[in-house]
Amino acid sequence: MPSIVSYLLNGPIFTTPERRQDALEQMAHDLIEAGPEALKSDEEACRALFGNYAAIDVLRLAGEARYLACQEIVGQEMSEP
Repeated sequence: MPSIVSYLLNGPIFTTPERRQDALEQMAHDLIEAGPEALKSDEEACRALFGNYAAIDVLRLAGEARYLACQEIVGQEMSEP
């Protein structure tokens, strides 16, 4: 889990596309784990993520992470028999 200390030591997540994608995927996973309440809106996604990530990263990526999490859930539902 990224923390503010990690953020300050490693810099912003946007320094490389790989770091951004990794953070985005981790946020999406955390939203899925948080449950359906966290996926209702971008604001709810932000609330669910604020404790685990730097605020600026949450504000920049919460919407994309929510979208990615919803895609993952739909994909899982469609793959079930």
